[in-house]
Amino acid sequence: MNRFLVFFLFLAGSLSAQQSIIKLDIHAPVARTGVVSFEHVLNENSSLGLSVLFCDRSDLWVSEGYISRLAISPEYRFYLTEDLAAPQGWYLNALLRYQHLRSEIGYTLFSEQGGSDYAVNVYNKDTFGMGLGIGYQRIFKNKVAVDLHMGTLFNSGEERKMRPESFELEPYEPYVGYFLFSAIKVGYVIR
Repeated sequence: MNRFLVFFLFLAGSLSAQQSIIKLDIHAPVARTGVVSFEHVLNENSSLGLSVLFCDRSDLWVSEGYISRLAISPEYRFYLTEDLAAPQGWYLNALLRYQHLRSEIGYTLFSEQGGSDYAVNVYNKDTFGMGLGIGYQRIFKNKVAVDLHMGTLFNSGEERKMRPESFELEPYEPYVGYFLFSAIKVGYVIR
């Protein structure tokens, strides 16, 4: 029991001695998405981070319906700028991603008797991915962080097709396979 207490006190002391940053992606709301990130400095060259993405009932591009997304991305950053210590300067990042997608697609059924009925199909999908990127982060007045980055990401799932054979796969096409990502984040430095 005493070893646990000593370990947690040591861990809490080491975390408070180094910088951590809480950030919001300010260009994500354009896509009706919220992204919150946390970054913790490990040493003068690297940091670990965690981002959470949430999108609730965004309109689908294929039909009358909605898609909701939740993604969790742990990230490692290696800072390259020699005259600035982490978390400032140019960096390379590697991330993993788990993503849960839920779509609700509405359609009208017409009967031979001339009537119609409206129905909704609900589909769920989990994807896993990994990505690499490059970025630049700067801290102003020791409190305000501005973080710009971009990269490429691969999410598991069905490959994109020009004409999907199955209508139910269409809503997930923008979220599976390879694609580019970018972020403009503003954050607050905590110690």
